[in-house]
Amino acid sequence: MAQKLYSEFILQNMSDLEGRRDIIPAVLVEAVANPKKVFDWHDFLVRLMIATGEPLVDEKIAAFTQGELFSKLPKQEYRGSQNVSVLRKSLENCLKHRNARVVFIDEAHHMLKDELQRTHMFDTIKSFATLTNTTVVLVGTYELLHIRDMSGQLVRRSNIIHFPRYDARNAEQLGWFQDTLRQLLTKLPVPCTICVDDLTTLLDIYNRSLGCVGILKPWLDKALKAYFQDLSEYEELSEVDRSRSEAPIFDLDRLKAWALPNKALRRLIIEATNGEAALSDIPIEDIAELLGTAEKMPASQSPKAVSPKKTKGRIGIRKPHRDPVGAQNHV
Repeated sequence: MAQKLYSEFILQNMSDLEGRRDIIPAVLVEAVANPKKVFDWHDFLVRLMIATGEPLVDEKIAAFTQGELFSKLPKQEYRGSQNVSVLRKSLENCLKHRNARVVFIDEAHHMLKDELQRTHMFDTIKSFATLTNTTVVLVGTYELLHIRDMSGQLVRRSNIIHFPRYDARNAEQLGWFQDTLRQLLTKLPVPCTICVDDLTTLLDIYNRSLGCVGILKPWLDKALKAYFQDLSEYEELSEVDRSRSEAPIFDLDRLKAWALPNKALRRLIIEATNGEAALSDIPIEDIAELLGTAEKMPASQSPKAVSPKKTKGRIGIRKPHRDPVGAQNHV
């Protein structure tokens, strides 16, 4: 997804690149997971500087500070390439001078593994965006929703854009999934016997992909590789052996054989539904309750109970009611 967004942004800003090799409209970098729980900022900054094409990344120094403090030492003695602050300052200058407008960070949820450092992590990203005058786009899983719970300043300066999966409960979205599946199958370089117009087949593929294109495409890739492997083995057979065996075909059974295990699908759909639930908003009444304005709302805006209208009966006609039965004692 991040690669797609980055490519689209570059295409839309190609006019700015004409005759200006010094301009970089956008930068794409992946936040690599650290074997340790703490995010490795040094590795991230180095990867980001390399993505910008910055030269001599290993030779960066803090010329205005370290040069004064250690003026008698050779430069290699106080080189700042191992210092995160030096790398960050060099990166900030690079992005400013090259007029970068957007920084795409793929797999950004890897930056949030340490729960104790999440607030600090988001504050660092916010300051980085402010100092470089860039828009930082974090692309990742639903774990990024923690940004709403960390800081009010981050909430004000952030926009959450959800790329949802297709929901089969919605007939229109199921139709979109059907069209997407049909296009993917037509792009296969082999004959395919899968009929997406059959509702049973369509729902079978939907259930095994959860309606996510990110699951569907790798699934098709694995099945296609297995098909070519079987085809290669079939072509190596002698003519006699070929006559006794059937040529491999790309059908629904082959596709289902390479689907994710059901337990893995259950784990994925649980995470997806939990993330979708976390995205749902709260009613405005909850905000009014916190602000103390719920009781001060004008009476005209509060819903009134509708009481049934009283109807007048006609003169001389009794209203319907049950008459008492049995002996009655009158006092």
